[in-house]
This record gives sequence, C-alpha cells and structure tokens, in this order.
Amino acid sequence: MEQLNIVAADFSVFDCAVMPLYAAETDFFQAFRNFFTLKLQREIDVMQDAMGTAVPELESLIQAGDTPEEERKSCRRDLDKLQHAMDYYSWLQRFVDGLEEGEVFGGPAGRT
Repeated sequence: MEQLNIVAADFSVFDCAVMPLYAAETDFFQAFRNFFTLKLQREIDVMQDAMGTAVPELESLIQAGDTPEEERKSCRRDLDKLQHAMDYYSWLQRFVDGLEEGEVFGGPAGRT
C-alpha cells in the first residue's frame, strides 16, 4: 500500500482574499423563512397542479352516463377528499404568504 504525504497549502502568499466556502445565516428567522417558503411553495404548486388535473377527470366520470354506480360513488369520495385537500393547500398558501411577508414573526420580512 502506498503512503501519501499531504502538505497543507499556505494561501497567505497570494494577494487575493480567500472567500469562505460557506457562510452561516445569522438571522435564524430569515433562514427559517427562506427554507420553508421554498419547500412549502414547491409542495403547493405540485399538489395544486395534480388536483387541477384530477378534479375535472373525476367530475367527468361522475357525470358520465355509462359509469357504474360503484365507480361513481368511489369518484365522489375521492372528489370530497380532494376538496378538503384544496382547502388545506389554500390555507397553506396563505401561511407561506404570511411567512414571506413577515406576518408569522410579527414584523416585515427581513426584520425580526
């Protein structure tokens, strides 16, 4: 097995400043805002898009004359569940908007 000798580089000989690879967020409220608004908004967008596709299809099956009654009942149950989900995602959108505007932490975004 070959042994490697690793030598630490001395960057002080260069005239340019070495930028840190990572700077920690010092405003924890802003960090919370940034992280959760991004994640939640993506979830809202994906789910609202999926529901926007599913609801018309279910309504069409419910209204179609050739849909068996058992399937129609199943579609109605699914449509009811989706209505509750749409209510939830509407509420979640208002929550995300409140986070972005700073309402959740009692002040405008960027100030805590």
